[in-house]
Amino acid sequence: MGGASPCYNVYETLDSKYISIGILEPKFWANFCEALGREDLIPKQFSEGDKRSLLFDEIRKIIRSKTRQEWEVFFNDIDACFEPVLEFDEVISHPQFLHRGMFKEIDHPVEGKIKQIVFPIKFSETPGEIRTPPPLPGEHTELVLRSLGYSQSEIEHLRKQKVI
Repeated sequence: MGGASPCYNVYETLDSKYISIGILEPKFWANFCEALGREDLIPKQFSEGDKRSLLFDEIRKIIRSKTRQEWEVFFNDIDACFEPVLEFDEVISHPQFLHRGMFKEIDHPVEGKIKQIVFPIKFSETPGEIRTPPPLPGEHTELVLRSLGYSQSEIEHLRKQKVI
């Protein structure tokens, strides 16, 4: 359903940020609609065709009426599947990501110390690790092209043509 349904989508807010709703179960959809004061939308959850387009338009209009922060407060006590879509600088300081140790500072040969996302699945006996810093632009171009079957002369030709 990712993005095809008004009840399972990402919406822009008044402050040009985003929220996501994943309200597939009818009871959560009813909670959502009732909290909005829009009980008329409850039976339209899985509308098709033009009716779905109209529901999308209506939900977009409603969500654009408040900032992301206002929606976070609004949904605080509502039993519906809602989350703010965080920007990167918000993610790296989010309590859940900090608690799970989702970022690690590493040394990069050009950029100095940088934060990297660690492997998100936590294994007790075989934890993931960052083995190398991210590559520099073009650092692995020749290796990738060779693995795709390009000859050294073809690679040199691409380089002379400023393709790579």
